[in-house]
Amino acid sequence: MGEGEFSRIDGLIGEENRCKLQRSSVAIFGLGGVGAAAAEGIARSFVGNIHLFDSDLVEKSNLNRQLCALNSCIGMKKTDAIALRIKDINLQSVVYKNSIFFDESTVDLIDFTEFDFIIDAIDTVDSKILLIETAQKFSVPIASALGTANKLHPELLRVSNIYNTDTCPLAKVIRRKMREKNLQNIPVVYSTEKPIREISTGGFLPSGAFVPNAAGFILGSIAVNHLISL
Repeated sequence: MGEGEFSRIDGLIGEENRCKLQRSSVAIFGLGGVGAAAAEGIARSFVGNIHLFDSDLVEKSNLNRQLCALNSCIGMKKTDAIALRIKDINLQSVVYKNSIFFDESTVDLIDFTEFDFIIDAIDTVDSKILLIETAQKFSVPIASALGTANKLHPELLRVSNIYNTDTCPLAKVIRRKMREKNLQNIPVVYSTEKPIREISTGGFLPSGAFVPNAAGFILGSIAVNHLISL
């Protein structure tokens, strides 16, 4: 008889904490390279309720970095592709699919009181700020990813409070906008690596597999460690 599905995680954090994760609800906003990896880590930690938010479809250009991107999934909603993956990992999980773009027009459709933790993997600055602001309004803990595109070295990722970040251009913008709204400090994952290319070509930011996925797993770990520390 082989080991059970919970044997390794119970050995790491204990059965009581694993059961706490099974009772928890985590929302993941943005299911690109960062968000898909965060969802993977959350699923493999046996979080019981996972809320997915993204309006995009899986495209061929996602194949080089996003865990939801397989040739068999091209054209699927990212929420559908990741939900299938989560259920294949943890049959007991409950997955809530929200194929919407998060902004002022959709924020009131969401019941933030359902969440024990929010992972922000949104790319759009205004939506990112709105999510942080709304999370703090409802006193829901949140952790955010900053810029991971145009970088090659995951070992240069850092975890810090937003107001202590440096180097990352996106962090500078987020800090300023958060100060304007008097928002509280939050944990973020950011990179101290300078962009590989100064100017993007083709209207998109180049990106690889390593930095976004590493950042997503770090975000997932922040969520899990918070939930089992309660």
